[in-house]
Amino acid sequence: MFSIYPRPVFLMALFAASLTFWAVEADATTAADVAAKGAQYYWQASGFIKCDGDYYSYSPAVGGMIADIVEYKNVVIHPIEWEELPPVDRLNGYEWRAVTKMGFGFSRKHDSSSPRWTDWEENKRDPEAITIEKRFGAVSISYDSPLQGYPLTCADIPKG
Repeated sequence: MFSIYPRPVFLMALFAASLTFWAVEADATTAADVAAKGAQYYWQASGFIKCDGDYYSYSPAVGGMIADIVEYKNVVIHPIEWEELPPVDRLNGYEWRAVTKMGFGFSRKHDSSSPRWTDWEENKRDPEAITIEKRFGAVSISYDSPLQGYPLTCADIPKG
């Protein structure tokens, strides 16, 4: 059985990076299955969707900022990489740790104040990384650079 307990992601992301935002209970599931489901959950919970071959996300308006729908081209979700745990982590209750990353080549935005898309921009940042780990029987995900998206459907994507 795979169950997820969401916590308020967006507000926590505003205050600190590398916060664990959900926990999973895994019964009779392999570590690889749990890590893969965790990674899939994270990207979906971060508001990434795939429509007609491209990926999109939505960032809401906060503190005077304009809400944006972002389109991504050349998206690569890297396979899960397993980390070798040092003995001290094993002594501290860690059973395993895995990392996955998502990168993209280009992006453009459609903000809520205008009816048009911006020009495409080349991505110069490193891929977004998440860490999935099991400690004392509980699986959690933490992130270095929180994605602050909200759920979106393909019907929400502006044409053009």
